[in-house]
Amino acid sequence: MSRFATRLSKYLLITTALLLLAQLAVPAQAQTQITSCGTVIDAPGNYVLANDLNCPGIDGIDITASNVTLELNNHQITGYRMSYAGLAVFKNNTVLSHVTINGPGTITNFMHGVFFYSQTYGSLSRITCTGNYLGFLISGPGSEYNLIENNTANLNQHYGFQITSPGGIYGYNQANQNGDAGFLLAADDAQANALGSNTADQNTYGIVTLPGAAHNLISGNSAHGNSAYDLSELNYHLFDCTNIWQRDNFGTRNKECIH
Repeated sequence: MSRFATRLSKYLLITTALLLLAQLAVPAQAQTQITSCGTVIDAPGNYVLANDLNCPGIDGIDITASNVTLELNNHQITGYRMSYAGLAVFKNNTVLSHVTINGPGTITNFMHGVFFYSQTYGSLSRITCTGNYLGFLISGPGSEYNLIENNTANLNQHYGFQITSPGGIYGYNQANQNGDAGFLLAADDAQANALGSNTADQNTYGIVTLPGAAHNLISGNSAHGNSAYDLSELNYHLFDCTNIWQRDNFGTRNKECIH
């Protein structure tokens, strides 16, 4: 393993530990019930979805505060395609922190299933985004050090997971039968992420890195049956990879340095 890969692996282990400690440090609080579409969570606290939501033309739930935990409580949030997001973590000109959304729960028929924007030290777990235009979008200035694990993105029209942020950890997620890439690492902001033990089957691309996405560790993933390539490095270097690909299980690739 290269010196950079060793440093990156140590950094990711430390980041994971910090994320877990931050979650464990939150004291138990009463949960506020959410019962209607268009709810805006604008104060720290613990929240729980109390019923299914059917949201014609509006968001499901918007989170505009830091230090929020939301439990989806095995419910479904359904939109009607004019709705922007089933779950949106976003506040203008503000970097939010420590927003945790836990499933199980299903989000369907929105432009974005989960829109996670300018959020740091947050986590998404056990959420299913199916039948949206885009499943999960993790992006925005200051959006880093997030833990995205055990989620599912399938049958979305575009990407399963679009990653345009640095320093995140993506593990044990599934992205299958999406119209474009299962996992897309896009542009210059997708730096030093770790993708491990994810599955990307029967998309157009399984896992793809676009020009500018560099120094990401992509290891131990499984990708099969994708119509273009299972694993694809689209940075400018003809023979070299600007990301670290290792121990992945796949059928097709577009560069020899993917292995």
